[in-house]
Amino acid sequence: MRIAICDDEKKYREETINCIKEYNATIELVEFEDGSELVHTKENFDLILLDVEMPQLDGVTAAKLLRKRKVNAEIVFLTSYEKYVYDAFDIRALQFLRKPLEKERLIKVLKMVEDSLAKVERLTLLLDDETCYVKLKDIVYAESYGDGLYIYDRMGLVYEERRGTIKRLAEKLQGKGFVQIHRTYLISMFYVERFGSDEVKLKGVNKKLSVSRRYALGFKEAFLEFVNKHARIV
Repeated sequence: MRIAICDDEKKYREETINCIKEYNATIELVEFEDGSELVHTKENFDLILLDVEMPQLDGVTAAKLLRKRKVNAEIVFLTSYEKYVYDAFDIRALQFLRKPLEKERLIKVLKMVEDSLAKVERLTLLLDDETCYVKLKDIVYAESYGDGLYIYDRMGLVYEERRGTIKRLAEKLQGKGFVQIHRTYLISMFYVERFGSDEVKLKGVNKKLSVSRRYALGFKEAFLEFVNKHARIV
């Protein structure tokens, strides 16, 4: 699990870090002194512990900017004031923790996030020597062109893995709801909106993706099997 701790007061960051390390020393922690630093980072986190009151960019504004960028990490606000609770609804905050932090409440949040992550299958990607984790249920399709592999998620984010290939990705995701439709495309069948003899329309994707003759039959068979497996009787 990767956690971002964003607080302008060093003593609170240190208290939080010590508490988390005592709970689980393997958790990866990254510190930020202000909301402006956090919103400009390209790093991915499972959980963001975010102080509400900071001088340059406050936590509520930072959280709104992160959600606008489609960042889907769990957000927990750290605050001494309860007046900010109502702002959490628009931001989909997991919880508020009062400062100074109560160790038991923080551990409860950590366990909650760990339990949630354990139930979700994720794809591990290496992006410019940085490890990134993407939930399989969020991946719409992958495209290979040039020297890179580009993975598109349902929130509009694009992940570029320069050393990746469609073939290796298809092997890794075999049996998990993905199918190759072209030498350059691998799609999630969960997002198929409609398809014809030579193209597929995916939910939330403006362009239509080509289905090559080589993969057409395999795609149709895989999709029919997928529909039969996931169909609901209403």
